[in-house]
Amino acid sequence: QGKYQPNLQRVEDLCTGAVYCQIIDSIYPNSVQLGKVKFQAKTETDFIHNFKVLQAAFVKNKLDRHIDVEKLCKRNFQMNL
Repeated sequence: QGKYQPNLQRVEDLCTGAVYCQIIDSIYPNSVQLGKVKFQAKTETDFIHNFKVLQAAFVKNKLDRHIDVEKLCKRNFQMNL
């Protein structure tokens, strides 16, 4: 259905935040502004942008969860697992 099909090689590749945005949007349809998600993100600035989009969806759905963006963006296996 026109969904982004990521080519993930390792868990650390989740650091872009794009897949997390898709997961939340599939659970809470139309809650993530997918048009704002940078699916081809390569820089930490883009990763942070995607996590801000994700956090906005959390707020919209009243999900009280803190996202530690700094740690998730560092390509750390344990943080992204």
